[in-house]
Amino acid sequence: MESLSVWRRGNLMSRIFWPLLLEQILTITIGIVSTILVSNVGPAAVSGVSLVDQFNMIFIAVFNATATGTTVAIAHMIGAGRTEDAGKTAVQSLVCVTGFAVAIAVMLLFFGRNFLELLYGRAEPAVLGAGGTYIRFSAFSFPFQAVFAVSAGAMRASGNSRTPLMCALAANVVNIVLATALIFGARIGVYAVAISMLCARATSGILAFAALKRGGAGFKIPKFTLRIELRILKPVLNVGIPAGVDQLMLHGVRVAMASFISTMGTPSLQANSISNSMNLMICSVALAFSIMSPTVAGQAFGARDYDRVRRATFRIFVDSTILQGIVSAFIIVFFRQISSLYHPTPEALEITWRVMRLNVVAQSLLWTGGFTLAQILRSIGEAKFSMKVSAVALITVRLVGAWFLGVYFKMGVQGIWVAMYLDWVVRCSFFIPRFLSKGWQIRAEKAALERERAKAEGLETEDEAVTEPA
Repeated sequence: MESLSVWRRGNLMSRIFWPLLLEQILTITIGIVSTILVSNVGPAAVSGVSLVDQFNMIFIAVFNATATGTTVAIAHMIGAGRTEDAGKTAVQSLVCVTGFAVAIAVMLLFFGRNFLELLYGRAEPAVLGAGGTYIRFSAFSFPFQAVFAVSAGAMRASGNSRTPLMCALAANVVNIVLATALIFGARIGVYAVAISMLCARATSGILAFAALKRGGAGFKIPKFTLRIELRILKPVLNVGIPAGVDQLMLHGVRVAMASFISTMGTPSLQANSISNSMNLMICSVALAFSIMSPTVAGQAFGARDYDRVRRATFRIFVDSTILQGIVSAFIIVFFRQISSLYHPTPEALEITWRVMRLNVVAQSLLWTGGFTLAQILRSIGEAKFSMKVSAVALITVRLVGAWFLGVYFKMGVQGIWVAMYLDWVVRCSFFIPRFLSKGWQIRAEKAALERERAKAEGLETEDEAVTEPA
């Protein structure tokens, strides 16, 4: 099978990782360019778009969690040679997430402005006006965003990362070209940003869906039906729901931590912004490996080749740590040159230097164990365990620790970031032993044997067999 040959030929980096890395870099770069373009509309537009984007991340996290569940479930089926079931799962995932996106879109079209006033009621009327316009266009874009996320997840499950990259590239070209023309040519204010965003997401969603229908995932997509079949969706939801809860909690804690930093003064706010921007360079590498891991581990797990799961995980660990270390070293060596691009005050520069010196070590050594390994655990039937550990670490270590270190002990931004690293330490201390133990393999084998016995006794139909990964 072509998808399995990704591992056998040792082409994980060229077939999967590099396209994913380029996609991450593209996203970061376009984000910077988009911010520059929006700034030409005016401060109210910049603030309004920023507020809506923070709000939108809640729903986008749900779409991405469903995409993760789709990737894991389909990777299992491809590994087990069940390509027909993979097609059924892709269709059901698309129907489910698109229906959810349409429901959210309708709600925001009617009540989006009310949500903004409830959350950001103290903002200036011009900011809320710009946000109200942008959130309506965001609502129309959600179904396209959802279709892209799941279609890309299905294609990545088979090792095809290049097609989602090309779809994202086309969408971002549309975004930049259209925004430039509407901002500087038509001069229609925040509508220029909103229209270009909607057209970009429509482009990525339509292209990704068309590629999936043409066989971009390596298997046939059956005829669509609007009827939801929970039996087929169950493997997706088993991973997607815990992953979604994890992402929603993570974004909530980030908002709370941002509120802590907002009380620390302008230099701290600037230092935190610069540190986050620099850290995106390292995160682009880490996220690419994290997105790749469900494909590699999931296919091996679906084929019940547990030794290959371990070998793939070890390789991801080593490669991720080395590449993150290289990028971290680059940031430290050229820290002065990079930071000068942000024009920091001397106080903000000093805070940023203290944060980044520790961050490059923690990011390189801990992030893979805390987050990429969580993705691998989701791929081998340990999604609920991953969610529980993440929830405990986020609330009791990161959130509480951020308040104690950053606010109570007056360590400022550095204390906030140290609390985040302690969260990563806790994750690693649970995830690594869980993976190294043979418990997940024993549970997987037991479940597989029970399904085989039930099928042999006629207690399980062929359709029901797709409800659980092999």
